[in-house]
Amino acid sequence: MKLGQFGFSWSWKRAIGLSAFKAKISRKIGVPLSRSGRQAKLGRMSESAIIRFFRWFGSLVGVTKK
Repeated sequence: MKLGQFGFSWSWKRAIGLSAFKAKISRKIGVPLSRSGRQAKLGRMSESAIIRFFRWFGSLVGVTKK
């Protein structure tokens, strides 16, 4: 973030409330609206799906913990 002449930055999006509005929508629908947020959520979902698959497959094969 680049600071302005007097040591602070100003955003018209924050001033009119656009950032807060997007954040509320994102929390309500459960999907991040930013690109990096969507990528992070997708990564977490795919990682947990892979783990669940291997647990399921392990139960089919009969691998048991001793």
